[in-house]
Amino acid sequence: MIRWVVLDTNVLVSGFLRPGSVPSQLLQAVISGRLILVTSPALLAELDRVVRYPKLSAAFPDPAGVVGRIEAVASVVTPQMRRHDALDESDNRVLEAAVAGRAEAIVTGDVGLLALGDSVAGVRLVTPRQLVDLLRGESSP
Repeated sequence: MIRWVVLDTNVLVSGFLRPGSVPSQLLQAVISGRLILVTSPALLAELDRVVRYPKLSAAFPDPAGVVGRIEAVASVVTPQMRRHDALDESDNRVLEAAVAGRAEAIVTGDVGLLALGDSVAGVRLVTPRQLVDLLRGESSP
């Protein structure tokens, strides 16, 4: 059973932007307590940067509020070790948070992260759809 997860920034933003979507279902699972969100100061800063993009200003009129809501429901960890598994340094921050928070999965649509394989440092790498399907399977009789 997967319970502790890192939702990559792309998943969080998609979840807020598209109610009813697969990423939105994962956000609801976090809010309901079915999933425990793991994040870090670096990931919160990335989320803050993304929700402040001018093209997203209509969708996120209160960027600080969005980040605050995520921070309020998440387990915020401060990674002590740097990772160098991914080519993109921001992807390494995701891995660092997952390892530091002992997450069971990183949920992402990022091809750079997914290209690393099924798992890194004992943390599964899954797409939003894969996790929703896993969660549905767990709730079946």
